[in-house]
Amino acid sequence: MNEITKLADNTINFHAILNGIQMLTTVMIKNIPMRFSQQDLLQMIQQRHADTFDYFYLPMDLKTRYNRGYAYINFTEPLFILDFYLEFQGLRWNERFKDCHSTKQCSLFYANVQGKVSNITQLQDKNIMKKLEEDVKPVIYETKLPDPLEL
Repeated sequence: MNEITKLADNTINFHAILNGIQMLTTVMIKNIPMRFSQQDLLQMIQQRHADTFDYFYLPMDLKTRYNRGYAYINFTEPLFILDFYLEFQGLRWNERFKDCHSTKQCSLFYANVQGKVSNITQLQDKNIMKKLEEDVKPVIYETKLPDPLEL
């Protein structure tokens, strides 16, 4: 889905995903410790979820160089959200990382902006895209479309 969708309830619903009712793919990760960098969070996500997403963005405060406490990840298929949810929903960051002193608990919700293209388009004219530092811009992966001959 490549559109801006204002949901009444941004709650991720396993039953709706499994039954093909919710076809949304972009998730907002909330309560991220402010000292985490985009690279730190990406490394952790890629341990178990590499090749399941095509867009990741952890907004940063350019003055303090700390993140804003939330991130966006777009999965290439709605079903990939399920494993991600099981790993990250309710995660206590300080229990996963010995050097992390934050007592925040991770929360996941559907983002209001859905899809890789819509997320990229939304940021196109923003100052963040004009910055030279790559570590403050969204990470965008090219996705390989399935070859119809292999289906």
